[in-house]
Amino acid sequence: MVLVGEDDPDIQDGVSELLVAAGYEVARAGDGREMADLLDGGLRPTVILLDLMMPRANGYDFLAWRGVRPDLRRIPVVVFSASACNEVLIRAQQVTALLEKPVAANDLLSAISLAARTGDRAAAPE
Repeated sequence: MVLVGEDDPDIQDGVSELLVAAGYEVARAGDGREMADLLDGGLRPTVILLDLMMPRANGYDFLAWRGVRPDLRRIPVVVFSASACNEVLIRAQQVTALLEKPVAANDLLSAISLAARTGDRAAAPE
């Protein structure tokens, strides 16, 4: 399963459809707070796909929250963002890959597949 954290409904829909077509289950969240709520509720995705610029709690906020949760730090995170990001800060938060929007479908799927294989629970699409 991939948890998609993205506030733009069109991008969220497109990415989710791409992942489902590739065989992944998808959970969606519109911001970092909603993502945290899903994870606090027991959701344990294989990979987290994270936009940085979201309302309420952005991607940086989410990464900081995840960083103090030992049970979540092993879930690989793929950041995809249209905004310039602080690569040093992102890497310090144990991010598996950085992708710049717009991202080609093959590049996104490759990053998700690699993250799934290198994560705590190696998993192919369900």
